[in-house]
Amino acid sequence: MRILTLALLIPIAACAAGNDWPSLARRPGESAPLPAAALEPAPTAGASASTVSSVVASRIAEAARDLMAVRKRWDGQQAATAIAVGAARGAVDSSEVAIKAQLEISRFERVGAQIGDLRARLDAISGDLALGAAEGRDSRDTLRELGVLIAKVEALRTEHQAAISKVRNK
Repeated sequence: MRILTLALLIPIAACAAGNDWPSLARRPGESAPLPAAALEPAPTAGASASTVSSVVASRIAEAARDLMAVRKRWDGQQAATAIAVGAARGAVDSSEVAIKAQLEISRFERVGAQIGDLRARLDAISGDLALGAAEGRDSRDTLRELGVLIAKVEALRTEHQAAISKVRNK
């Protein structure tokens, strides 16, 4: 206990020694008030509302294509996982069929991670639309389109969670 107390007192004594230690006092630039221009949001570099909305629309279209691709991979991997798990039912854990089943489950979980990644991308698009709305842009139609896509991704995520729970419980 004495060593701990001594170890804590040495740094305190060093600070009080008056050496050329850096001061924790505010420097002149830190206490000066900010100019009014620094408090205003930075203007967007020539990005018009139509340019921004076309960029967001292309990101939504890309996400919709990616959702179709993920859905196709999910369907294929779900079937492969179900077959492998069914074949491994009752097998010894170290058997080749049980290992194949675990590999297929891992692949199925990877597709589930892709669903989560897609949802994160849609959340980022949603945030960009919210920023646009804060700047006065009308994005109601784009938000509706995005909401439909988010609902589809959430439905696939829910389906995946049910399917993976079913596979894990076998």
